Amino acid sequence: MKKKIFSMHVDVDDFLPASEEEKAYMVKMRPSTTFFKDGMKRLMKNYVAATSMFLIIIIALSSIIIPFFWPYKYDKMLGNTPGKPMDPSYNNLAPFEYSTSEQKKIEAGEKVFPHIFGTDAQGRDYFIRIVYGTRISLAVGFFASIIVLIIGLTIGSVAGYIGGKVDIVIMRIVDIIYSLPDTLMVILLGSVMKVTLGPLLEGTILEKLGTNMVSLFLIFALLYWCSMARLIRGQILSLREQEYVLAARATGAKAGWVIRKHLLPNCISVVIISTALQIPNAIFTESFLSFLGVGLPSSVPNWGAEISMAQGAFMIYPMNVLYPMIAIAITTFGFSMLGDGLATTMAPVVNFTLGLSPVKAVMDGVLGVDHHRTFPKYAGQKFETWFKRHAASKQTEFDKKVSYFHGCYANYNNPKLAKDLVKILNAAGYGVNLLEKEKCCGVALISNGFKDQAQSQAELNLSSIRKAVGRGEPVLTTSSTCTFTMRDEYEHILGLDNSDVRDSIMLATKFLYTLIDEGRISLAFKEDYKKRIAYHTPCHMEKLGWAVYSTSLLRMIPGVDFLMLDSQCCGIAGTYGFKKEHYQDSQKIGESLFRQIQDSNVDLVATDCETCKWQIEMSAGVTVENPISIIADALDVEATMKLNR
Repeated sequence: MKKKIFSMHVDVDDFLPASEEEKAYMVKMRPSTTFFKDGMKRLMKNYVAATSMFLIIIIALSSIIIPFFWPYKYDKMLGNTPGKPMDPSYNNLAPFEYSTSEQKKIEAGEKVFPHIFGTDAQGRDYFIRIVYGTRISLAVGFFASIIVLIIGLTIGSVAGYIGGKVDIVIMRIVDIIYSLPDTLMVILLGSVMKVTLGPLLEGTILEKLGTNMVSLFLIFALLYWCSMARLIRGQILSLREQEYVLAARATGAKAGWVIRKHLLPNCISVVIISTALQIPNAIFTESFLSFLGVGLPSSVPNWGAEISMAQGAFMIYPMNVLYPMIAIAITTFGFSMLGDGLATTMAPVVNFTLGLSPVKAVMDGVLGVDHHRTFPKYAGQKFETWFKRHAASKQTEFDKKVSYFHGCYANYNNPKLAKDLVKILNAAGYGVNLLEKEKCCGVALISNGFKDQAQSQAELNLSSIRKAVGRGEPVLTTSSTCTFTMRDEYEHILGLDNSDVRDSIMLATKFLYTLIDEGRISLAFKEDYKKRIAYHTPCHMEKLGWAVYSTSLLRMIPGVDFLMLDSQCCGIAGTYGFKKEHYQDSQKIGESLFRQIQDSNVDLVATDCETCKWQIEMSAGVTVENPISIIADALDVEATMKLNR
């Protein structure tokens, strides 16, 4: 049958059945997953965070299991035997030391279980007391977090969903509690409750917990729910206007049902992280109160009380103070490393949380970070992780290599920048290696007065840089701040001699321009890349005199309409502009720059400094990119690879 040109007739013969190969191609290769499954999968790939999680689990299980088979009781005074005089040789034994009577048993051929941590001043086995202290501290941390969670969820949900006068009243109560001096209130409440709760608990199920334990939980219930409530309120405020909530309300659903079924499930990720972070806080509070004598009594083994009892004899028996301190440090370290892993694994949650008004308010009041500031987003995957999985093995194909100091920003916040550098260098025929070990360049530590810590990190970085230079590999960076810090401030401020490697540390744009200028590589660019780009010169680039390299590379891109901005400081100066006492000055310094950018009608701004990027994006409302990322986006990779074969 002949088909008319403009008819809607469909010829079946034009359609062929799909082959088995084509059908297989269309099959969904990756099974569906949930946010939490995906998060846990990525968490397990973060070896430090996963190790910390297992460490916490092992500590918790050990505190439960060990007391069942340990031969000594936490409250048993080993030198006090009924019907016999007190044996003082059991008191203050060193680790693996035995009392006089125990030594006699050993000489007689009997086996005596050692005191791994020694004994305390009352002849009690110290190891089992630390184990029991772990059980108590973790239990207090867990249950206190649950109490804070329940109260915070309830009050925050009501305030956020109902709003109006209810919200105003609740938030004013929160403000009042926040205004109270925490330490003083904790001490006062702890002292008062120990006296008043005793008669009230007699004959109740709570009597078994003890007055001190109940008073501790009440302190958390009265003072520590505010942060959780504000956090939940902020999220509820953003969720209650969503279409599915409006639809539920339109069908006549009650407020409690909407909160329970719709709003709280969408807050669950933030809730989990906030609750987890509350645990070490509760442990510290419990140890602090017990150390002062207003927390748990010394009869109940806990870390704070053990430190308090042992501090008087610290010079003679220092280990009795150090053991509970080490236990607190290890537990806190485990939670901290787990939190660091969650910051990457749960990047969307962390980013959302940092953007909430209540969180900003806390940072403003406690940390001194101005609430106008917006924090850079965390990436879902670190650059180091991506490189090791997807790029490291490919770098062996290249004869010419460089080493790359990526820095904190490229690793955690903008891994695309680091990937772009690898993309450009690989296309130009250069392989990329990461340094053997790398720490933050130290600029934030230096600017905030932590010189010793900065020096320690600088020494580690220089050691790795020297190994790279020894292999004949120049060390490239994508941050002007990191470059200037390692080249100049290591020597001038930290007093470290870097003269042997200083000239080998250079910005990636300088390295690329030098190679192009000497005719060793060529770059080809896409014909359809069209952008109007303005370049801002960071202060460190001004000092180095290297802005010419970045600007020359940008001018090489045929489709770029280039504008050079007036040389002036953006005003942020690293962490300076984030502090609330400097915020207004920071904005005034950069005011003329922001106005010039807004009047230039550019598509984006280029700069080699990450903090300049934050300042311009926050203050001028224009997208800012590193020149390396702009070059990578405009690069014709295949054509460049052909030119450099």
